[in-house]
Amino acid sequence: MKRIFLLWCVFSLAAVAAFAQGTVRFNNNGILAGNPPSIQVLNIDGGPLVGTNWVAQLYYGAPGSPESSLIPVNHEPAHFRAPPTTNPGTWAGGTRTLVGFPENSSVVLQVKVWDSALFPTYETASAADGITGKSIIFDYWICGPGNCSVAGDLMANFRGFTLRRPQGTVNFNNLLFWPSPDKLVYLGDPLAGGTPLVGSNYFAQLYYGAPGAPESSLIAVPGPPAAFRNPLTGFPGTWIGGTRTLFDFFNNGGPNDPKEVSLQVRVLDDRSYCPECVPPTLFIGKSAIFTYSIPVAGSPPDDFLMKNFRGFNLIAPVPPLSMTLSPNQNQLILSWPTKSVGFTLQSSPSLGPDAAWTDCTNAVLAGNQYLMIATVSSTNQFYRLKK
Repeated sequence: MKRIFLLWCVFSLAAVAAFAQGTVRFNNNGILAGNPPSIQVLNIDGGPLVGTNWVAQLYYGAPGSPESSLIPVNHEPAHFRAPPTTNPGTWAGGTRTLVGFPENSSVVLQVKVWDSALFPTYETASAADGITGKSIIFDYWICGPGNCSVAGDLMANFRGFTLRRPQGTVNFNNLLFWPSPDKLVYLGDPLAGGTPLVGSNYFAQLYYGAPGAPESSLIAVPGPPAAFRNPLTGFPGTWIGGTRTLFDFFNNGGPNDPKEVSLQVRVLDDRSYCPECVPPTLFIGKSAIFTYSIPVAGSPPDDFLMKNFRGFNLIAPVPPLSMTLSPNQNQLILSWPTKSVGFTLQSSPSLGPDAAWTDCTNAVLAGNQYLMIATVSSTNQFYRLKK
């Protein structure tokens, strides 16, 4: 029995020797001479990261692996340097073993950073919207005995990065307010027979900006707009939304955090998504600009609702009215698209509150355009489309 056990030990040691585990020098100090910013980790203010509360952990996996499949090395994370230091933006690491990957093979690596005084792991820091950072995934060749230079075990392909501050979010949805009439979007005036909006050809997009910003400076949140519900829905007047990120606006509990933001909802009828929908008229609309206070992470779900949002009515946009002169310049040709249902061409000799507008009844249909020809005269004549 003892001989069998001894023989098993010999075979085990031989197997370990035959498949030696790869290693890497887990350090960004010295990858490039002088430690330039390109290999440093920067704090959210753009300065090199210092402080032993900040730690870096190494993740690894097979070449081509997605980030979600990378695993941390079996070693405690490395701490950044205490201030003052001549090597800011670098951590004090050491050799790490890449279990499962032998010498003379390839592996991909990634470095992740977080505040260990607040969170035990990168995953808990990220889930709690803590300040975190991570490198791009990069390649590393595990060199073997005899073919490894002095700097062969350095992470030569590592590139520095900047820590990310958690961004504010909002629940872009009016469903949870249903059936409050002042939170719905209508097609037409509800006081004049208008109905709550339905149809997947209608889309709502969220715009945002600094408090007090004019409408022209608001920008759309990243991501696709939200479609309204189909006509058989039990929740008409609402769209199918979800969480939206308000980049550069956040509330991490700091007194100077830009936690107030202006929001606006804009709706359009995009027939390219539903060409069979009727009627063919395109409707557009937008809410009044309203204020949203970004809650801190972990707040109750109701705090992320757009409580100051107010519903609105869609209106048919005024179609473009084109005017051209005839070749002999004695006739004016006016045209507008036939898809603009319900619009009438009117004319007046003057402008202003006392202008007398009369309908032009001699327009004709020409393909997908309405046309009207007017004789050019020495007197003023103004034209408009009115619904």
